[in-house]
Amino acid sequence: FQGEEGGALADAAMAARRAFREQLFEMSTSSGETRLFHLSGVPVFDPDTGDFQGYRGAGMDVTDRIMARREADEIRHNLENTLEELTNKNVQLDIASVEAANALRVKNDFLAAMSHELRTPLNAIIGFAEAMSMEVFGKLNDQYRSYSNDILKAGRHLLGLINDVLDVAVLENNRISIDLEPVPLRDVIDAALNLVIMRANKKHLDTSGVKVSGDWVVMVDVRRAVQIFVNLFSNAVKFTPDHGKIGVDVEETGDGQIAVTVWDNGIGIPEEKQHLVFEKFQQITDHVYSRREEGTGLGLHISRHLARRMGGDITLESREGEGSRFTVFLPLKAD
Repeated sequence: FQGEEGGALADAAMAARRAFREQLFEMSTSSGETRLFHLSGVPVFDPDTGDFQGYRGAGMDVTDRIMARREADEIRHNLENTLEELTNKNVQLDIASVEAANALRVKNDFLAAMSHELRTPLNAIIGFAEAMSMEVFGKLNDQYRSYSNDILKAGRHLLGLINDVLDVAVLENNRISIDLEPVPLRDVIDAALNLVIMRANKKHLDTSGVKVSGDWVVMVDVRRAVQIFVNLFSNAVKFTPDHGKIGVDVEETGDGQIAVTVWDNGIGIPEEKQHLVFEKFQQITDHVYSRREEGTGLGLHISRHLARRMGGDITLESREGEGSRFTVFLPLKAD
């Protein structure tokens, strides 16, 4: 019985009494199993009369080889289909990635534009509130003086939030400019502390530990380095109870960097929440801070970005109820 793959050619050859070679035939065994053979044959004719007497030839069982080839073809076909599906999915992912990047860029551009637009009138509000608080235009009674101080405090707070949002937009669009220059570490720490010392004094915090005794010189963008430490000192002041302590430890790491640790003996951060501290819009932990202190939750996120852009980093060690240690790694000026 001829199989589909070899039947037509073999039929034509035998009808014309011609030889055929390696044509595929299906044959059934006595047990009913179908086997595949490659058969080759030549016609046999009576030497006297020339009458066709049949074919003489040989065959080879190729069942296993043919089945293996068919299985390989099926596997290849399935792999080709899978590859096509993966290619299509990759194209879709690429499109989604581009769309997400475009959406992020549009969002950040919008935030940056809105931040600029909001700061202009806000600066005017803060300026007039400062003038009123200083009684530049004349004496105020106690109630109006209190109102002007509230306006000034709220305006400065709002300006800080807007600045944080603008910084995030600029950072995520890689538009921030970092200008490294050699600066005494002591100058950076002193400048940052001066901006928060009034809040620390108001809570009667011991800040005597905030000092840099060595003459280390770091390679940083001065404004951004001060911004980092202002944020860390602000958090230390904010989350340390009255009459608590904040301080600074400094240690060279031996790899061309210096580790500057801002520590406090405040409320600390639970271990299971510490992985959130550098995420955007996180106020470290709702359980600990319970949003008692206002803010965007962007300060630490921005600070780590800035530290890394300057070739450093920020890490955290903390125990709930015992305080926190934020360590800033900064590059030292080469000798």
